[in-house]
Amino acid sequence: VVAMERSMEALTPLREEVEREGLAVRVVQSDVENMSLLPESVDAIVNTFFLCRSLAAQYTAALRPGGVLYFRTFTTDHQDVLGNTRPRREFLLKPGELAGMFNDLKGLHYEESIDGDRALATLVAVRR
Repeated sequence: VVAMERSMEALTPLREEVEREGLAVRVVQSDVENMSLLPESVDAIVNTFFLCRSLAAQYTAALRPGGVLYFRTFTTDHQDVLGNTRPRREFLLKPGELAGMFNDLKGLHYEESIDGDRALATLVAVRR
């Protein structure tokens, strides 16, 4: 398992928790937008509260058959309904957008909802 994050501030507590729990997780500071995943090289991808639309095809290709994608991030309702100003609009999903980003995967669960002060889209899908 590899956990990737650009922010050292976010990585520090994660590294501490991994060490404390003795987990087999490699924590890497990396700009995910510039990474390169090999085709059929991973069993699962978890993408939370981060949106780089250009990675969708790479995520799909990187999953091995039977591999699972969990993707969750903010929707435009985060601003339009709840009045939040961050993240910036270009990093928010339009209604139904996430469902269409991974057409080559078999969707297991899809939801758009407001959860407290956050408007979110969540997709769980598997590569055939």
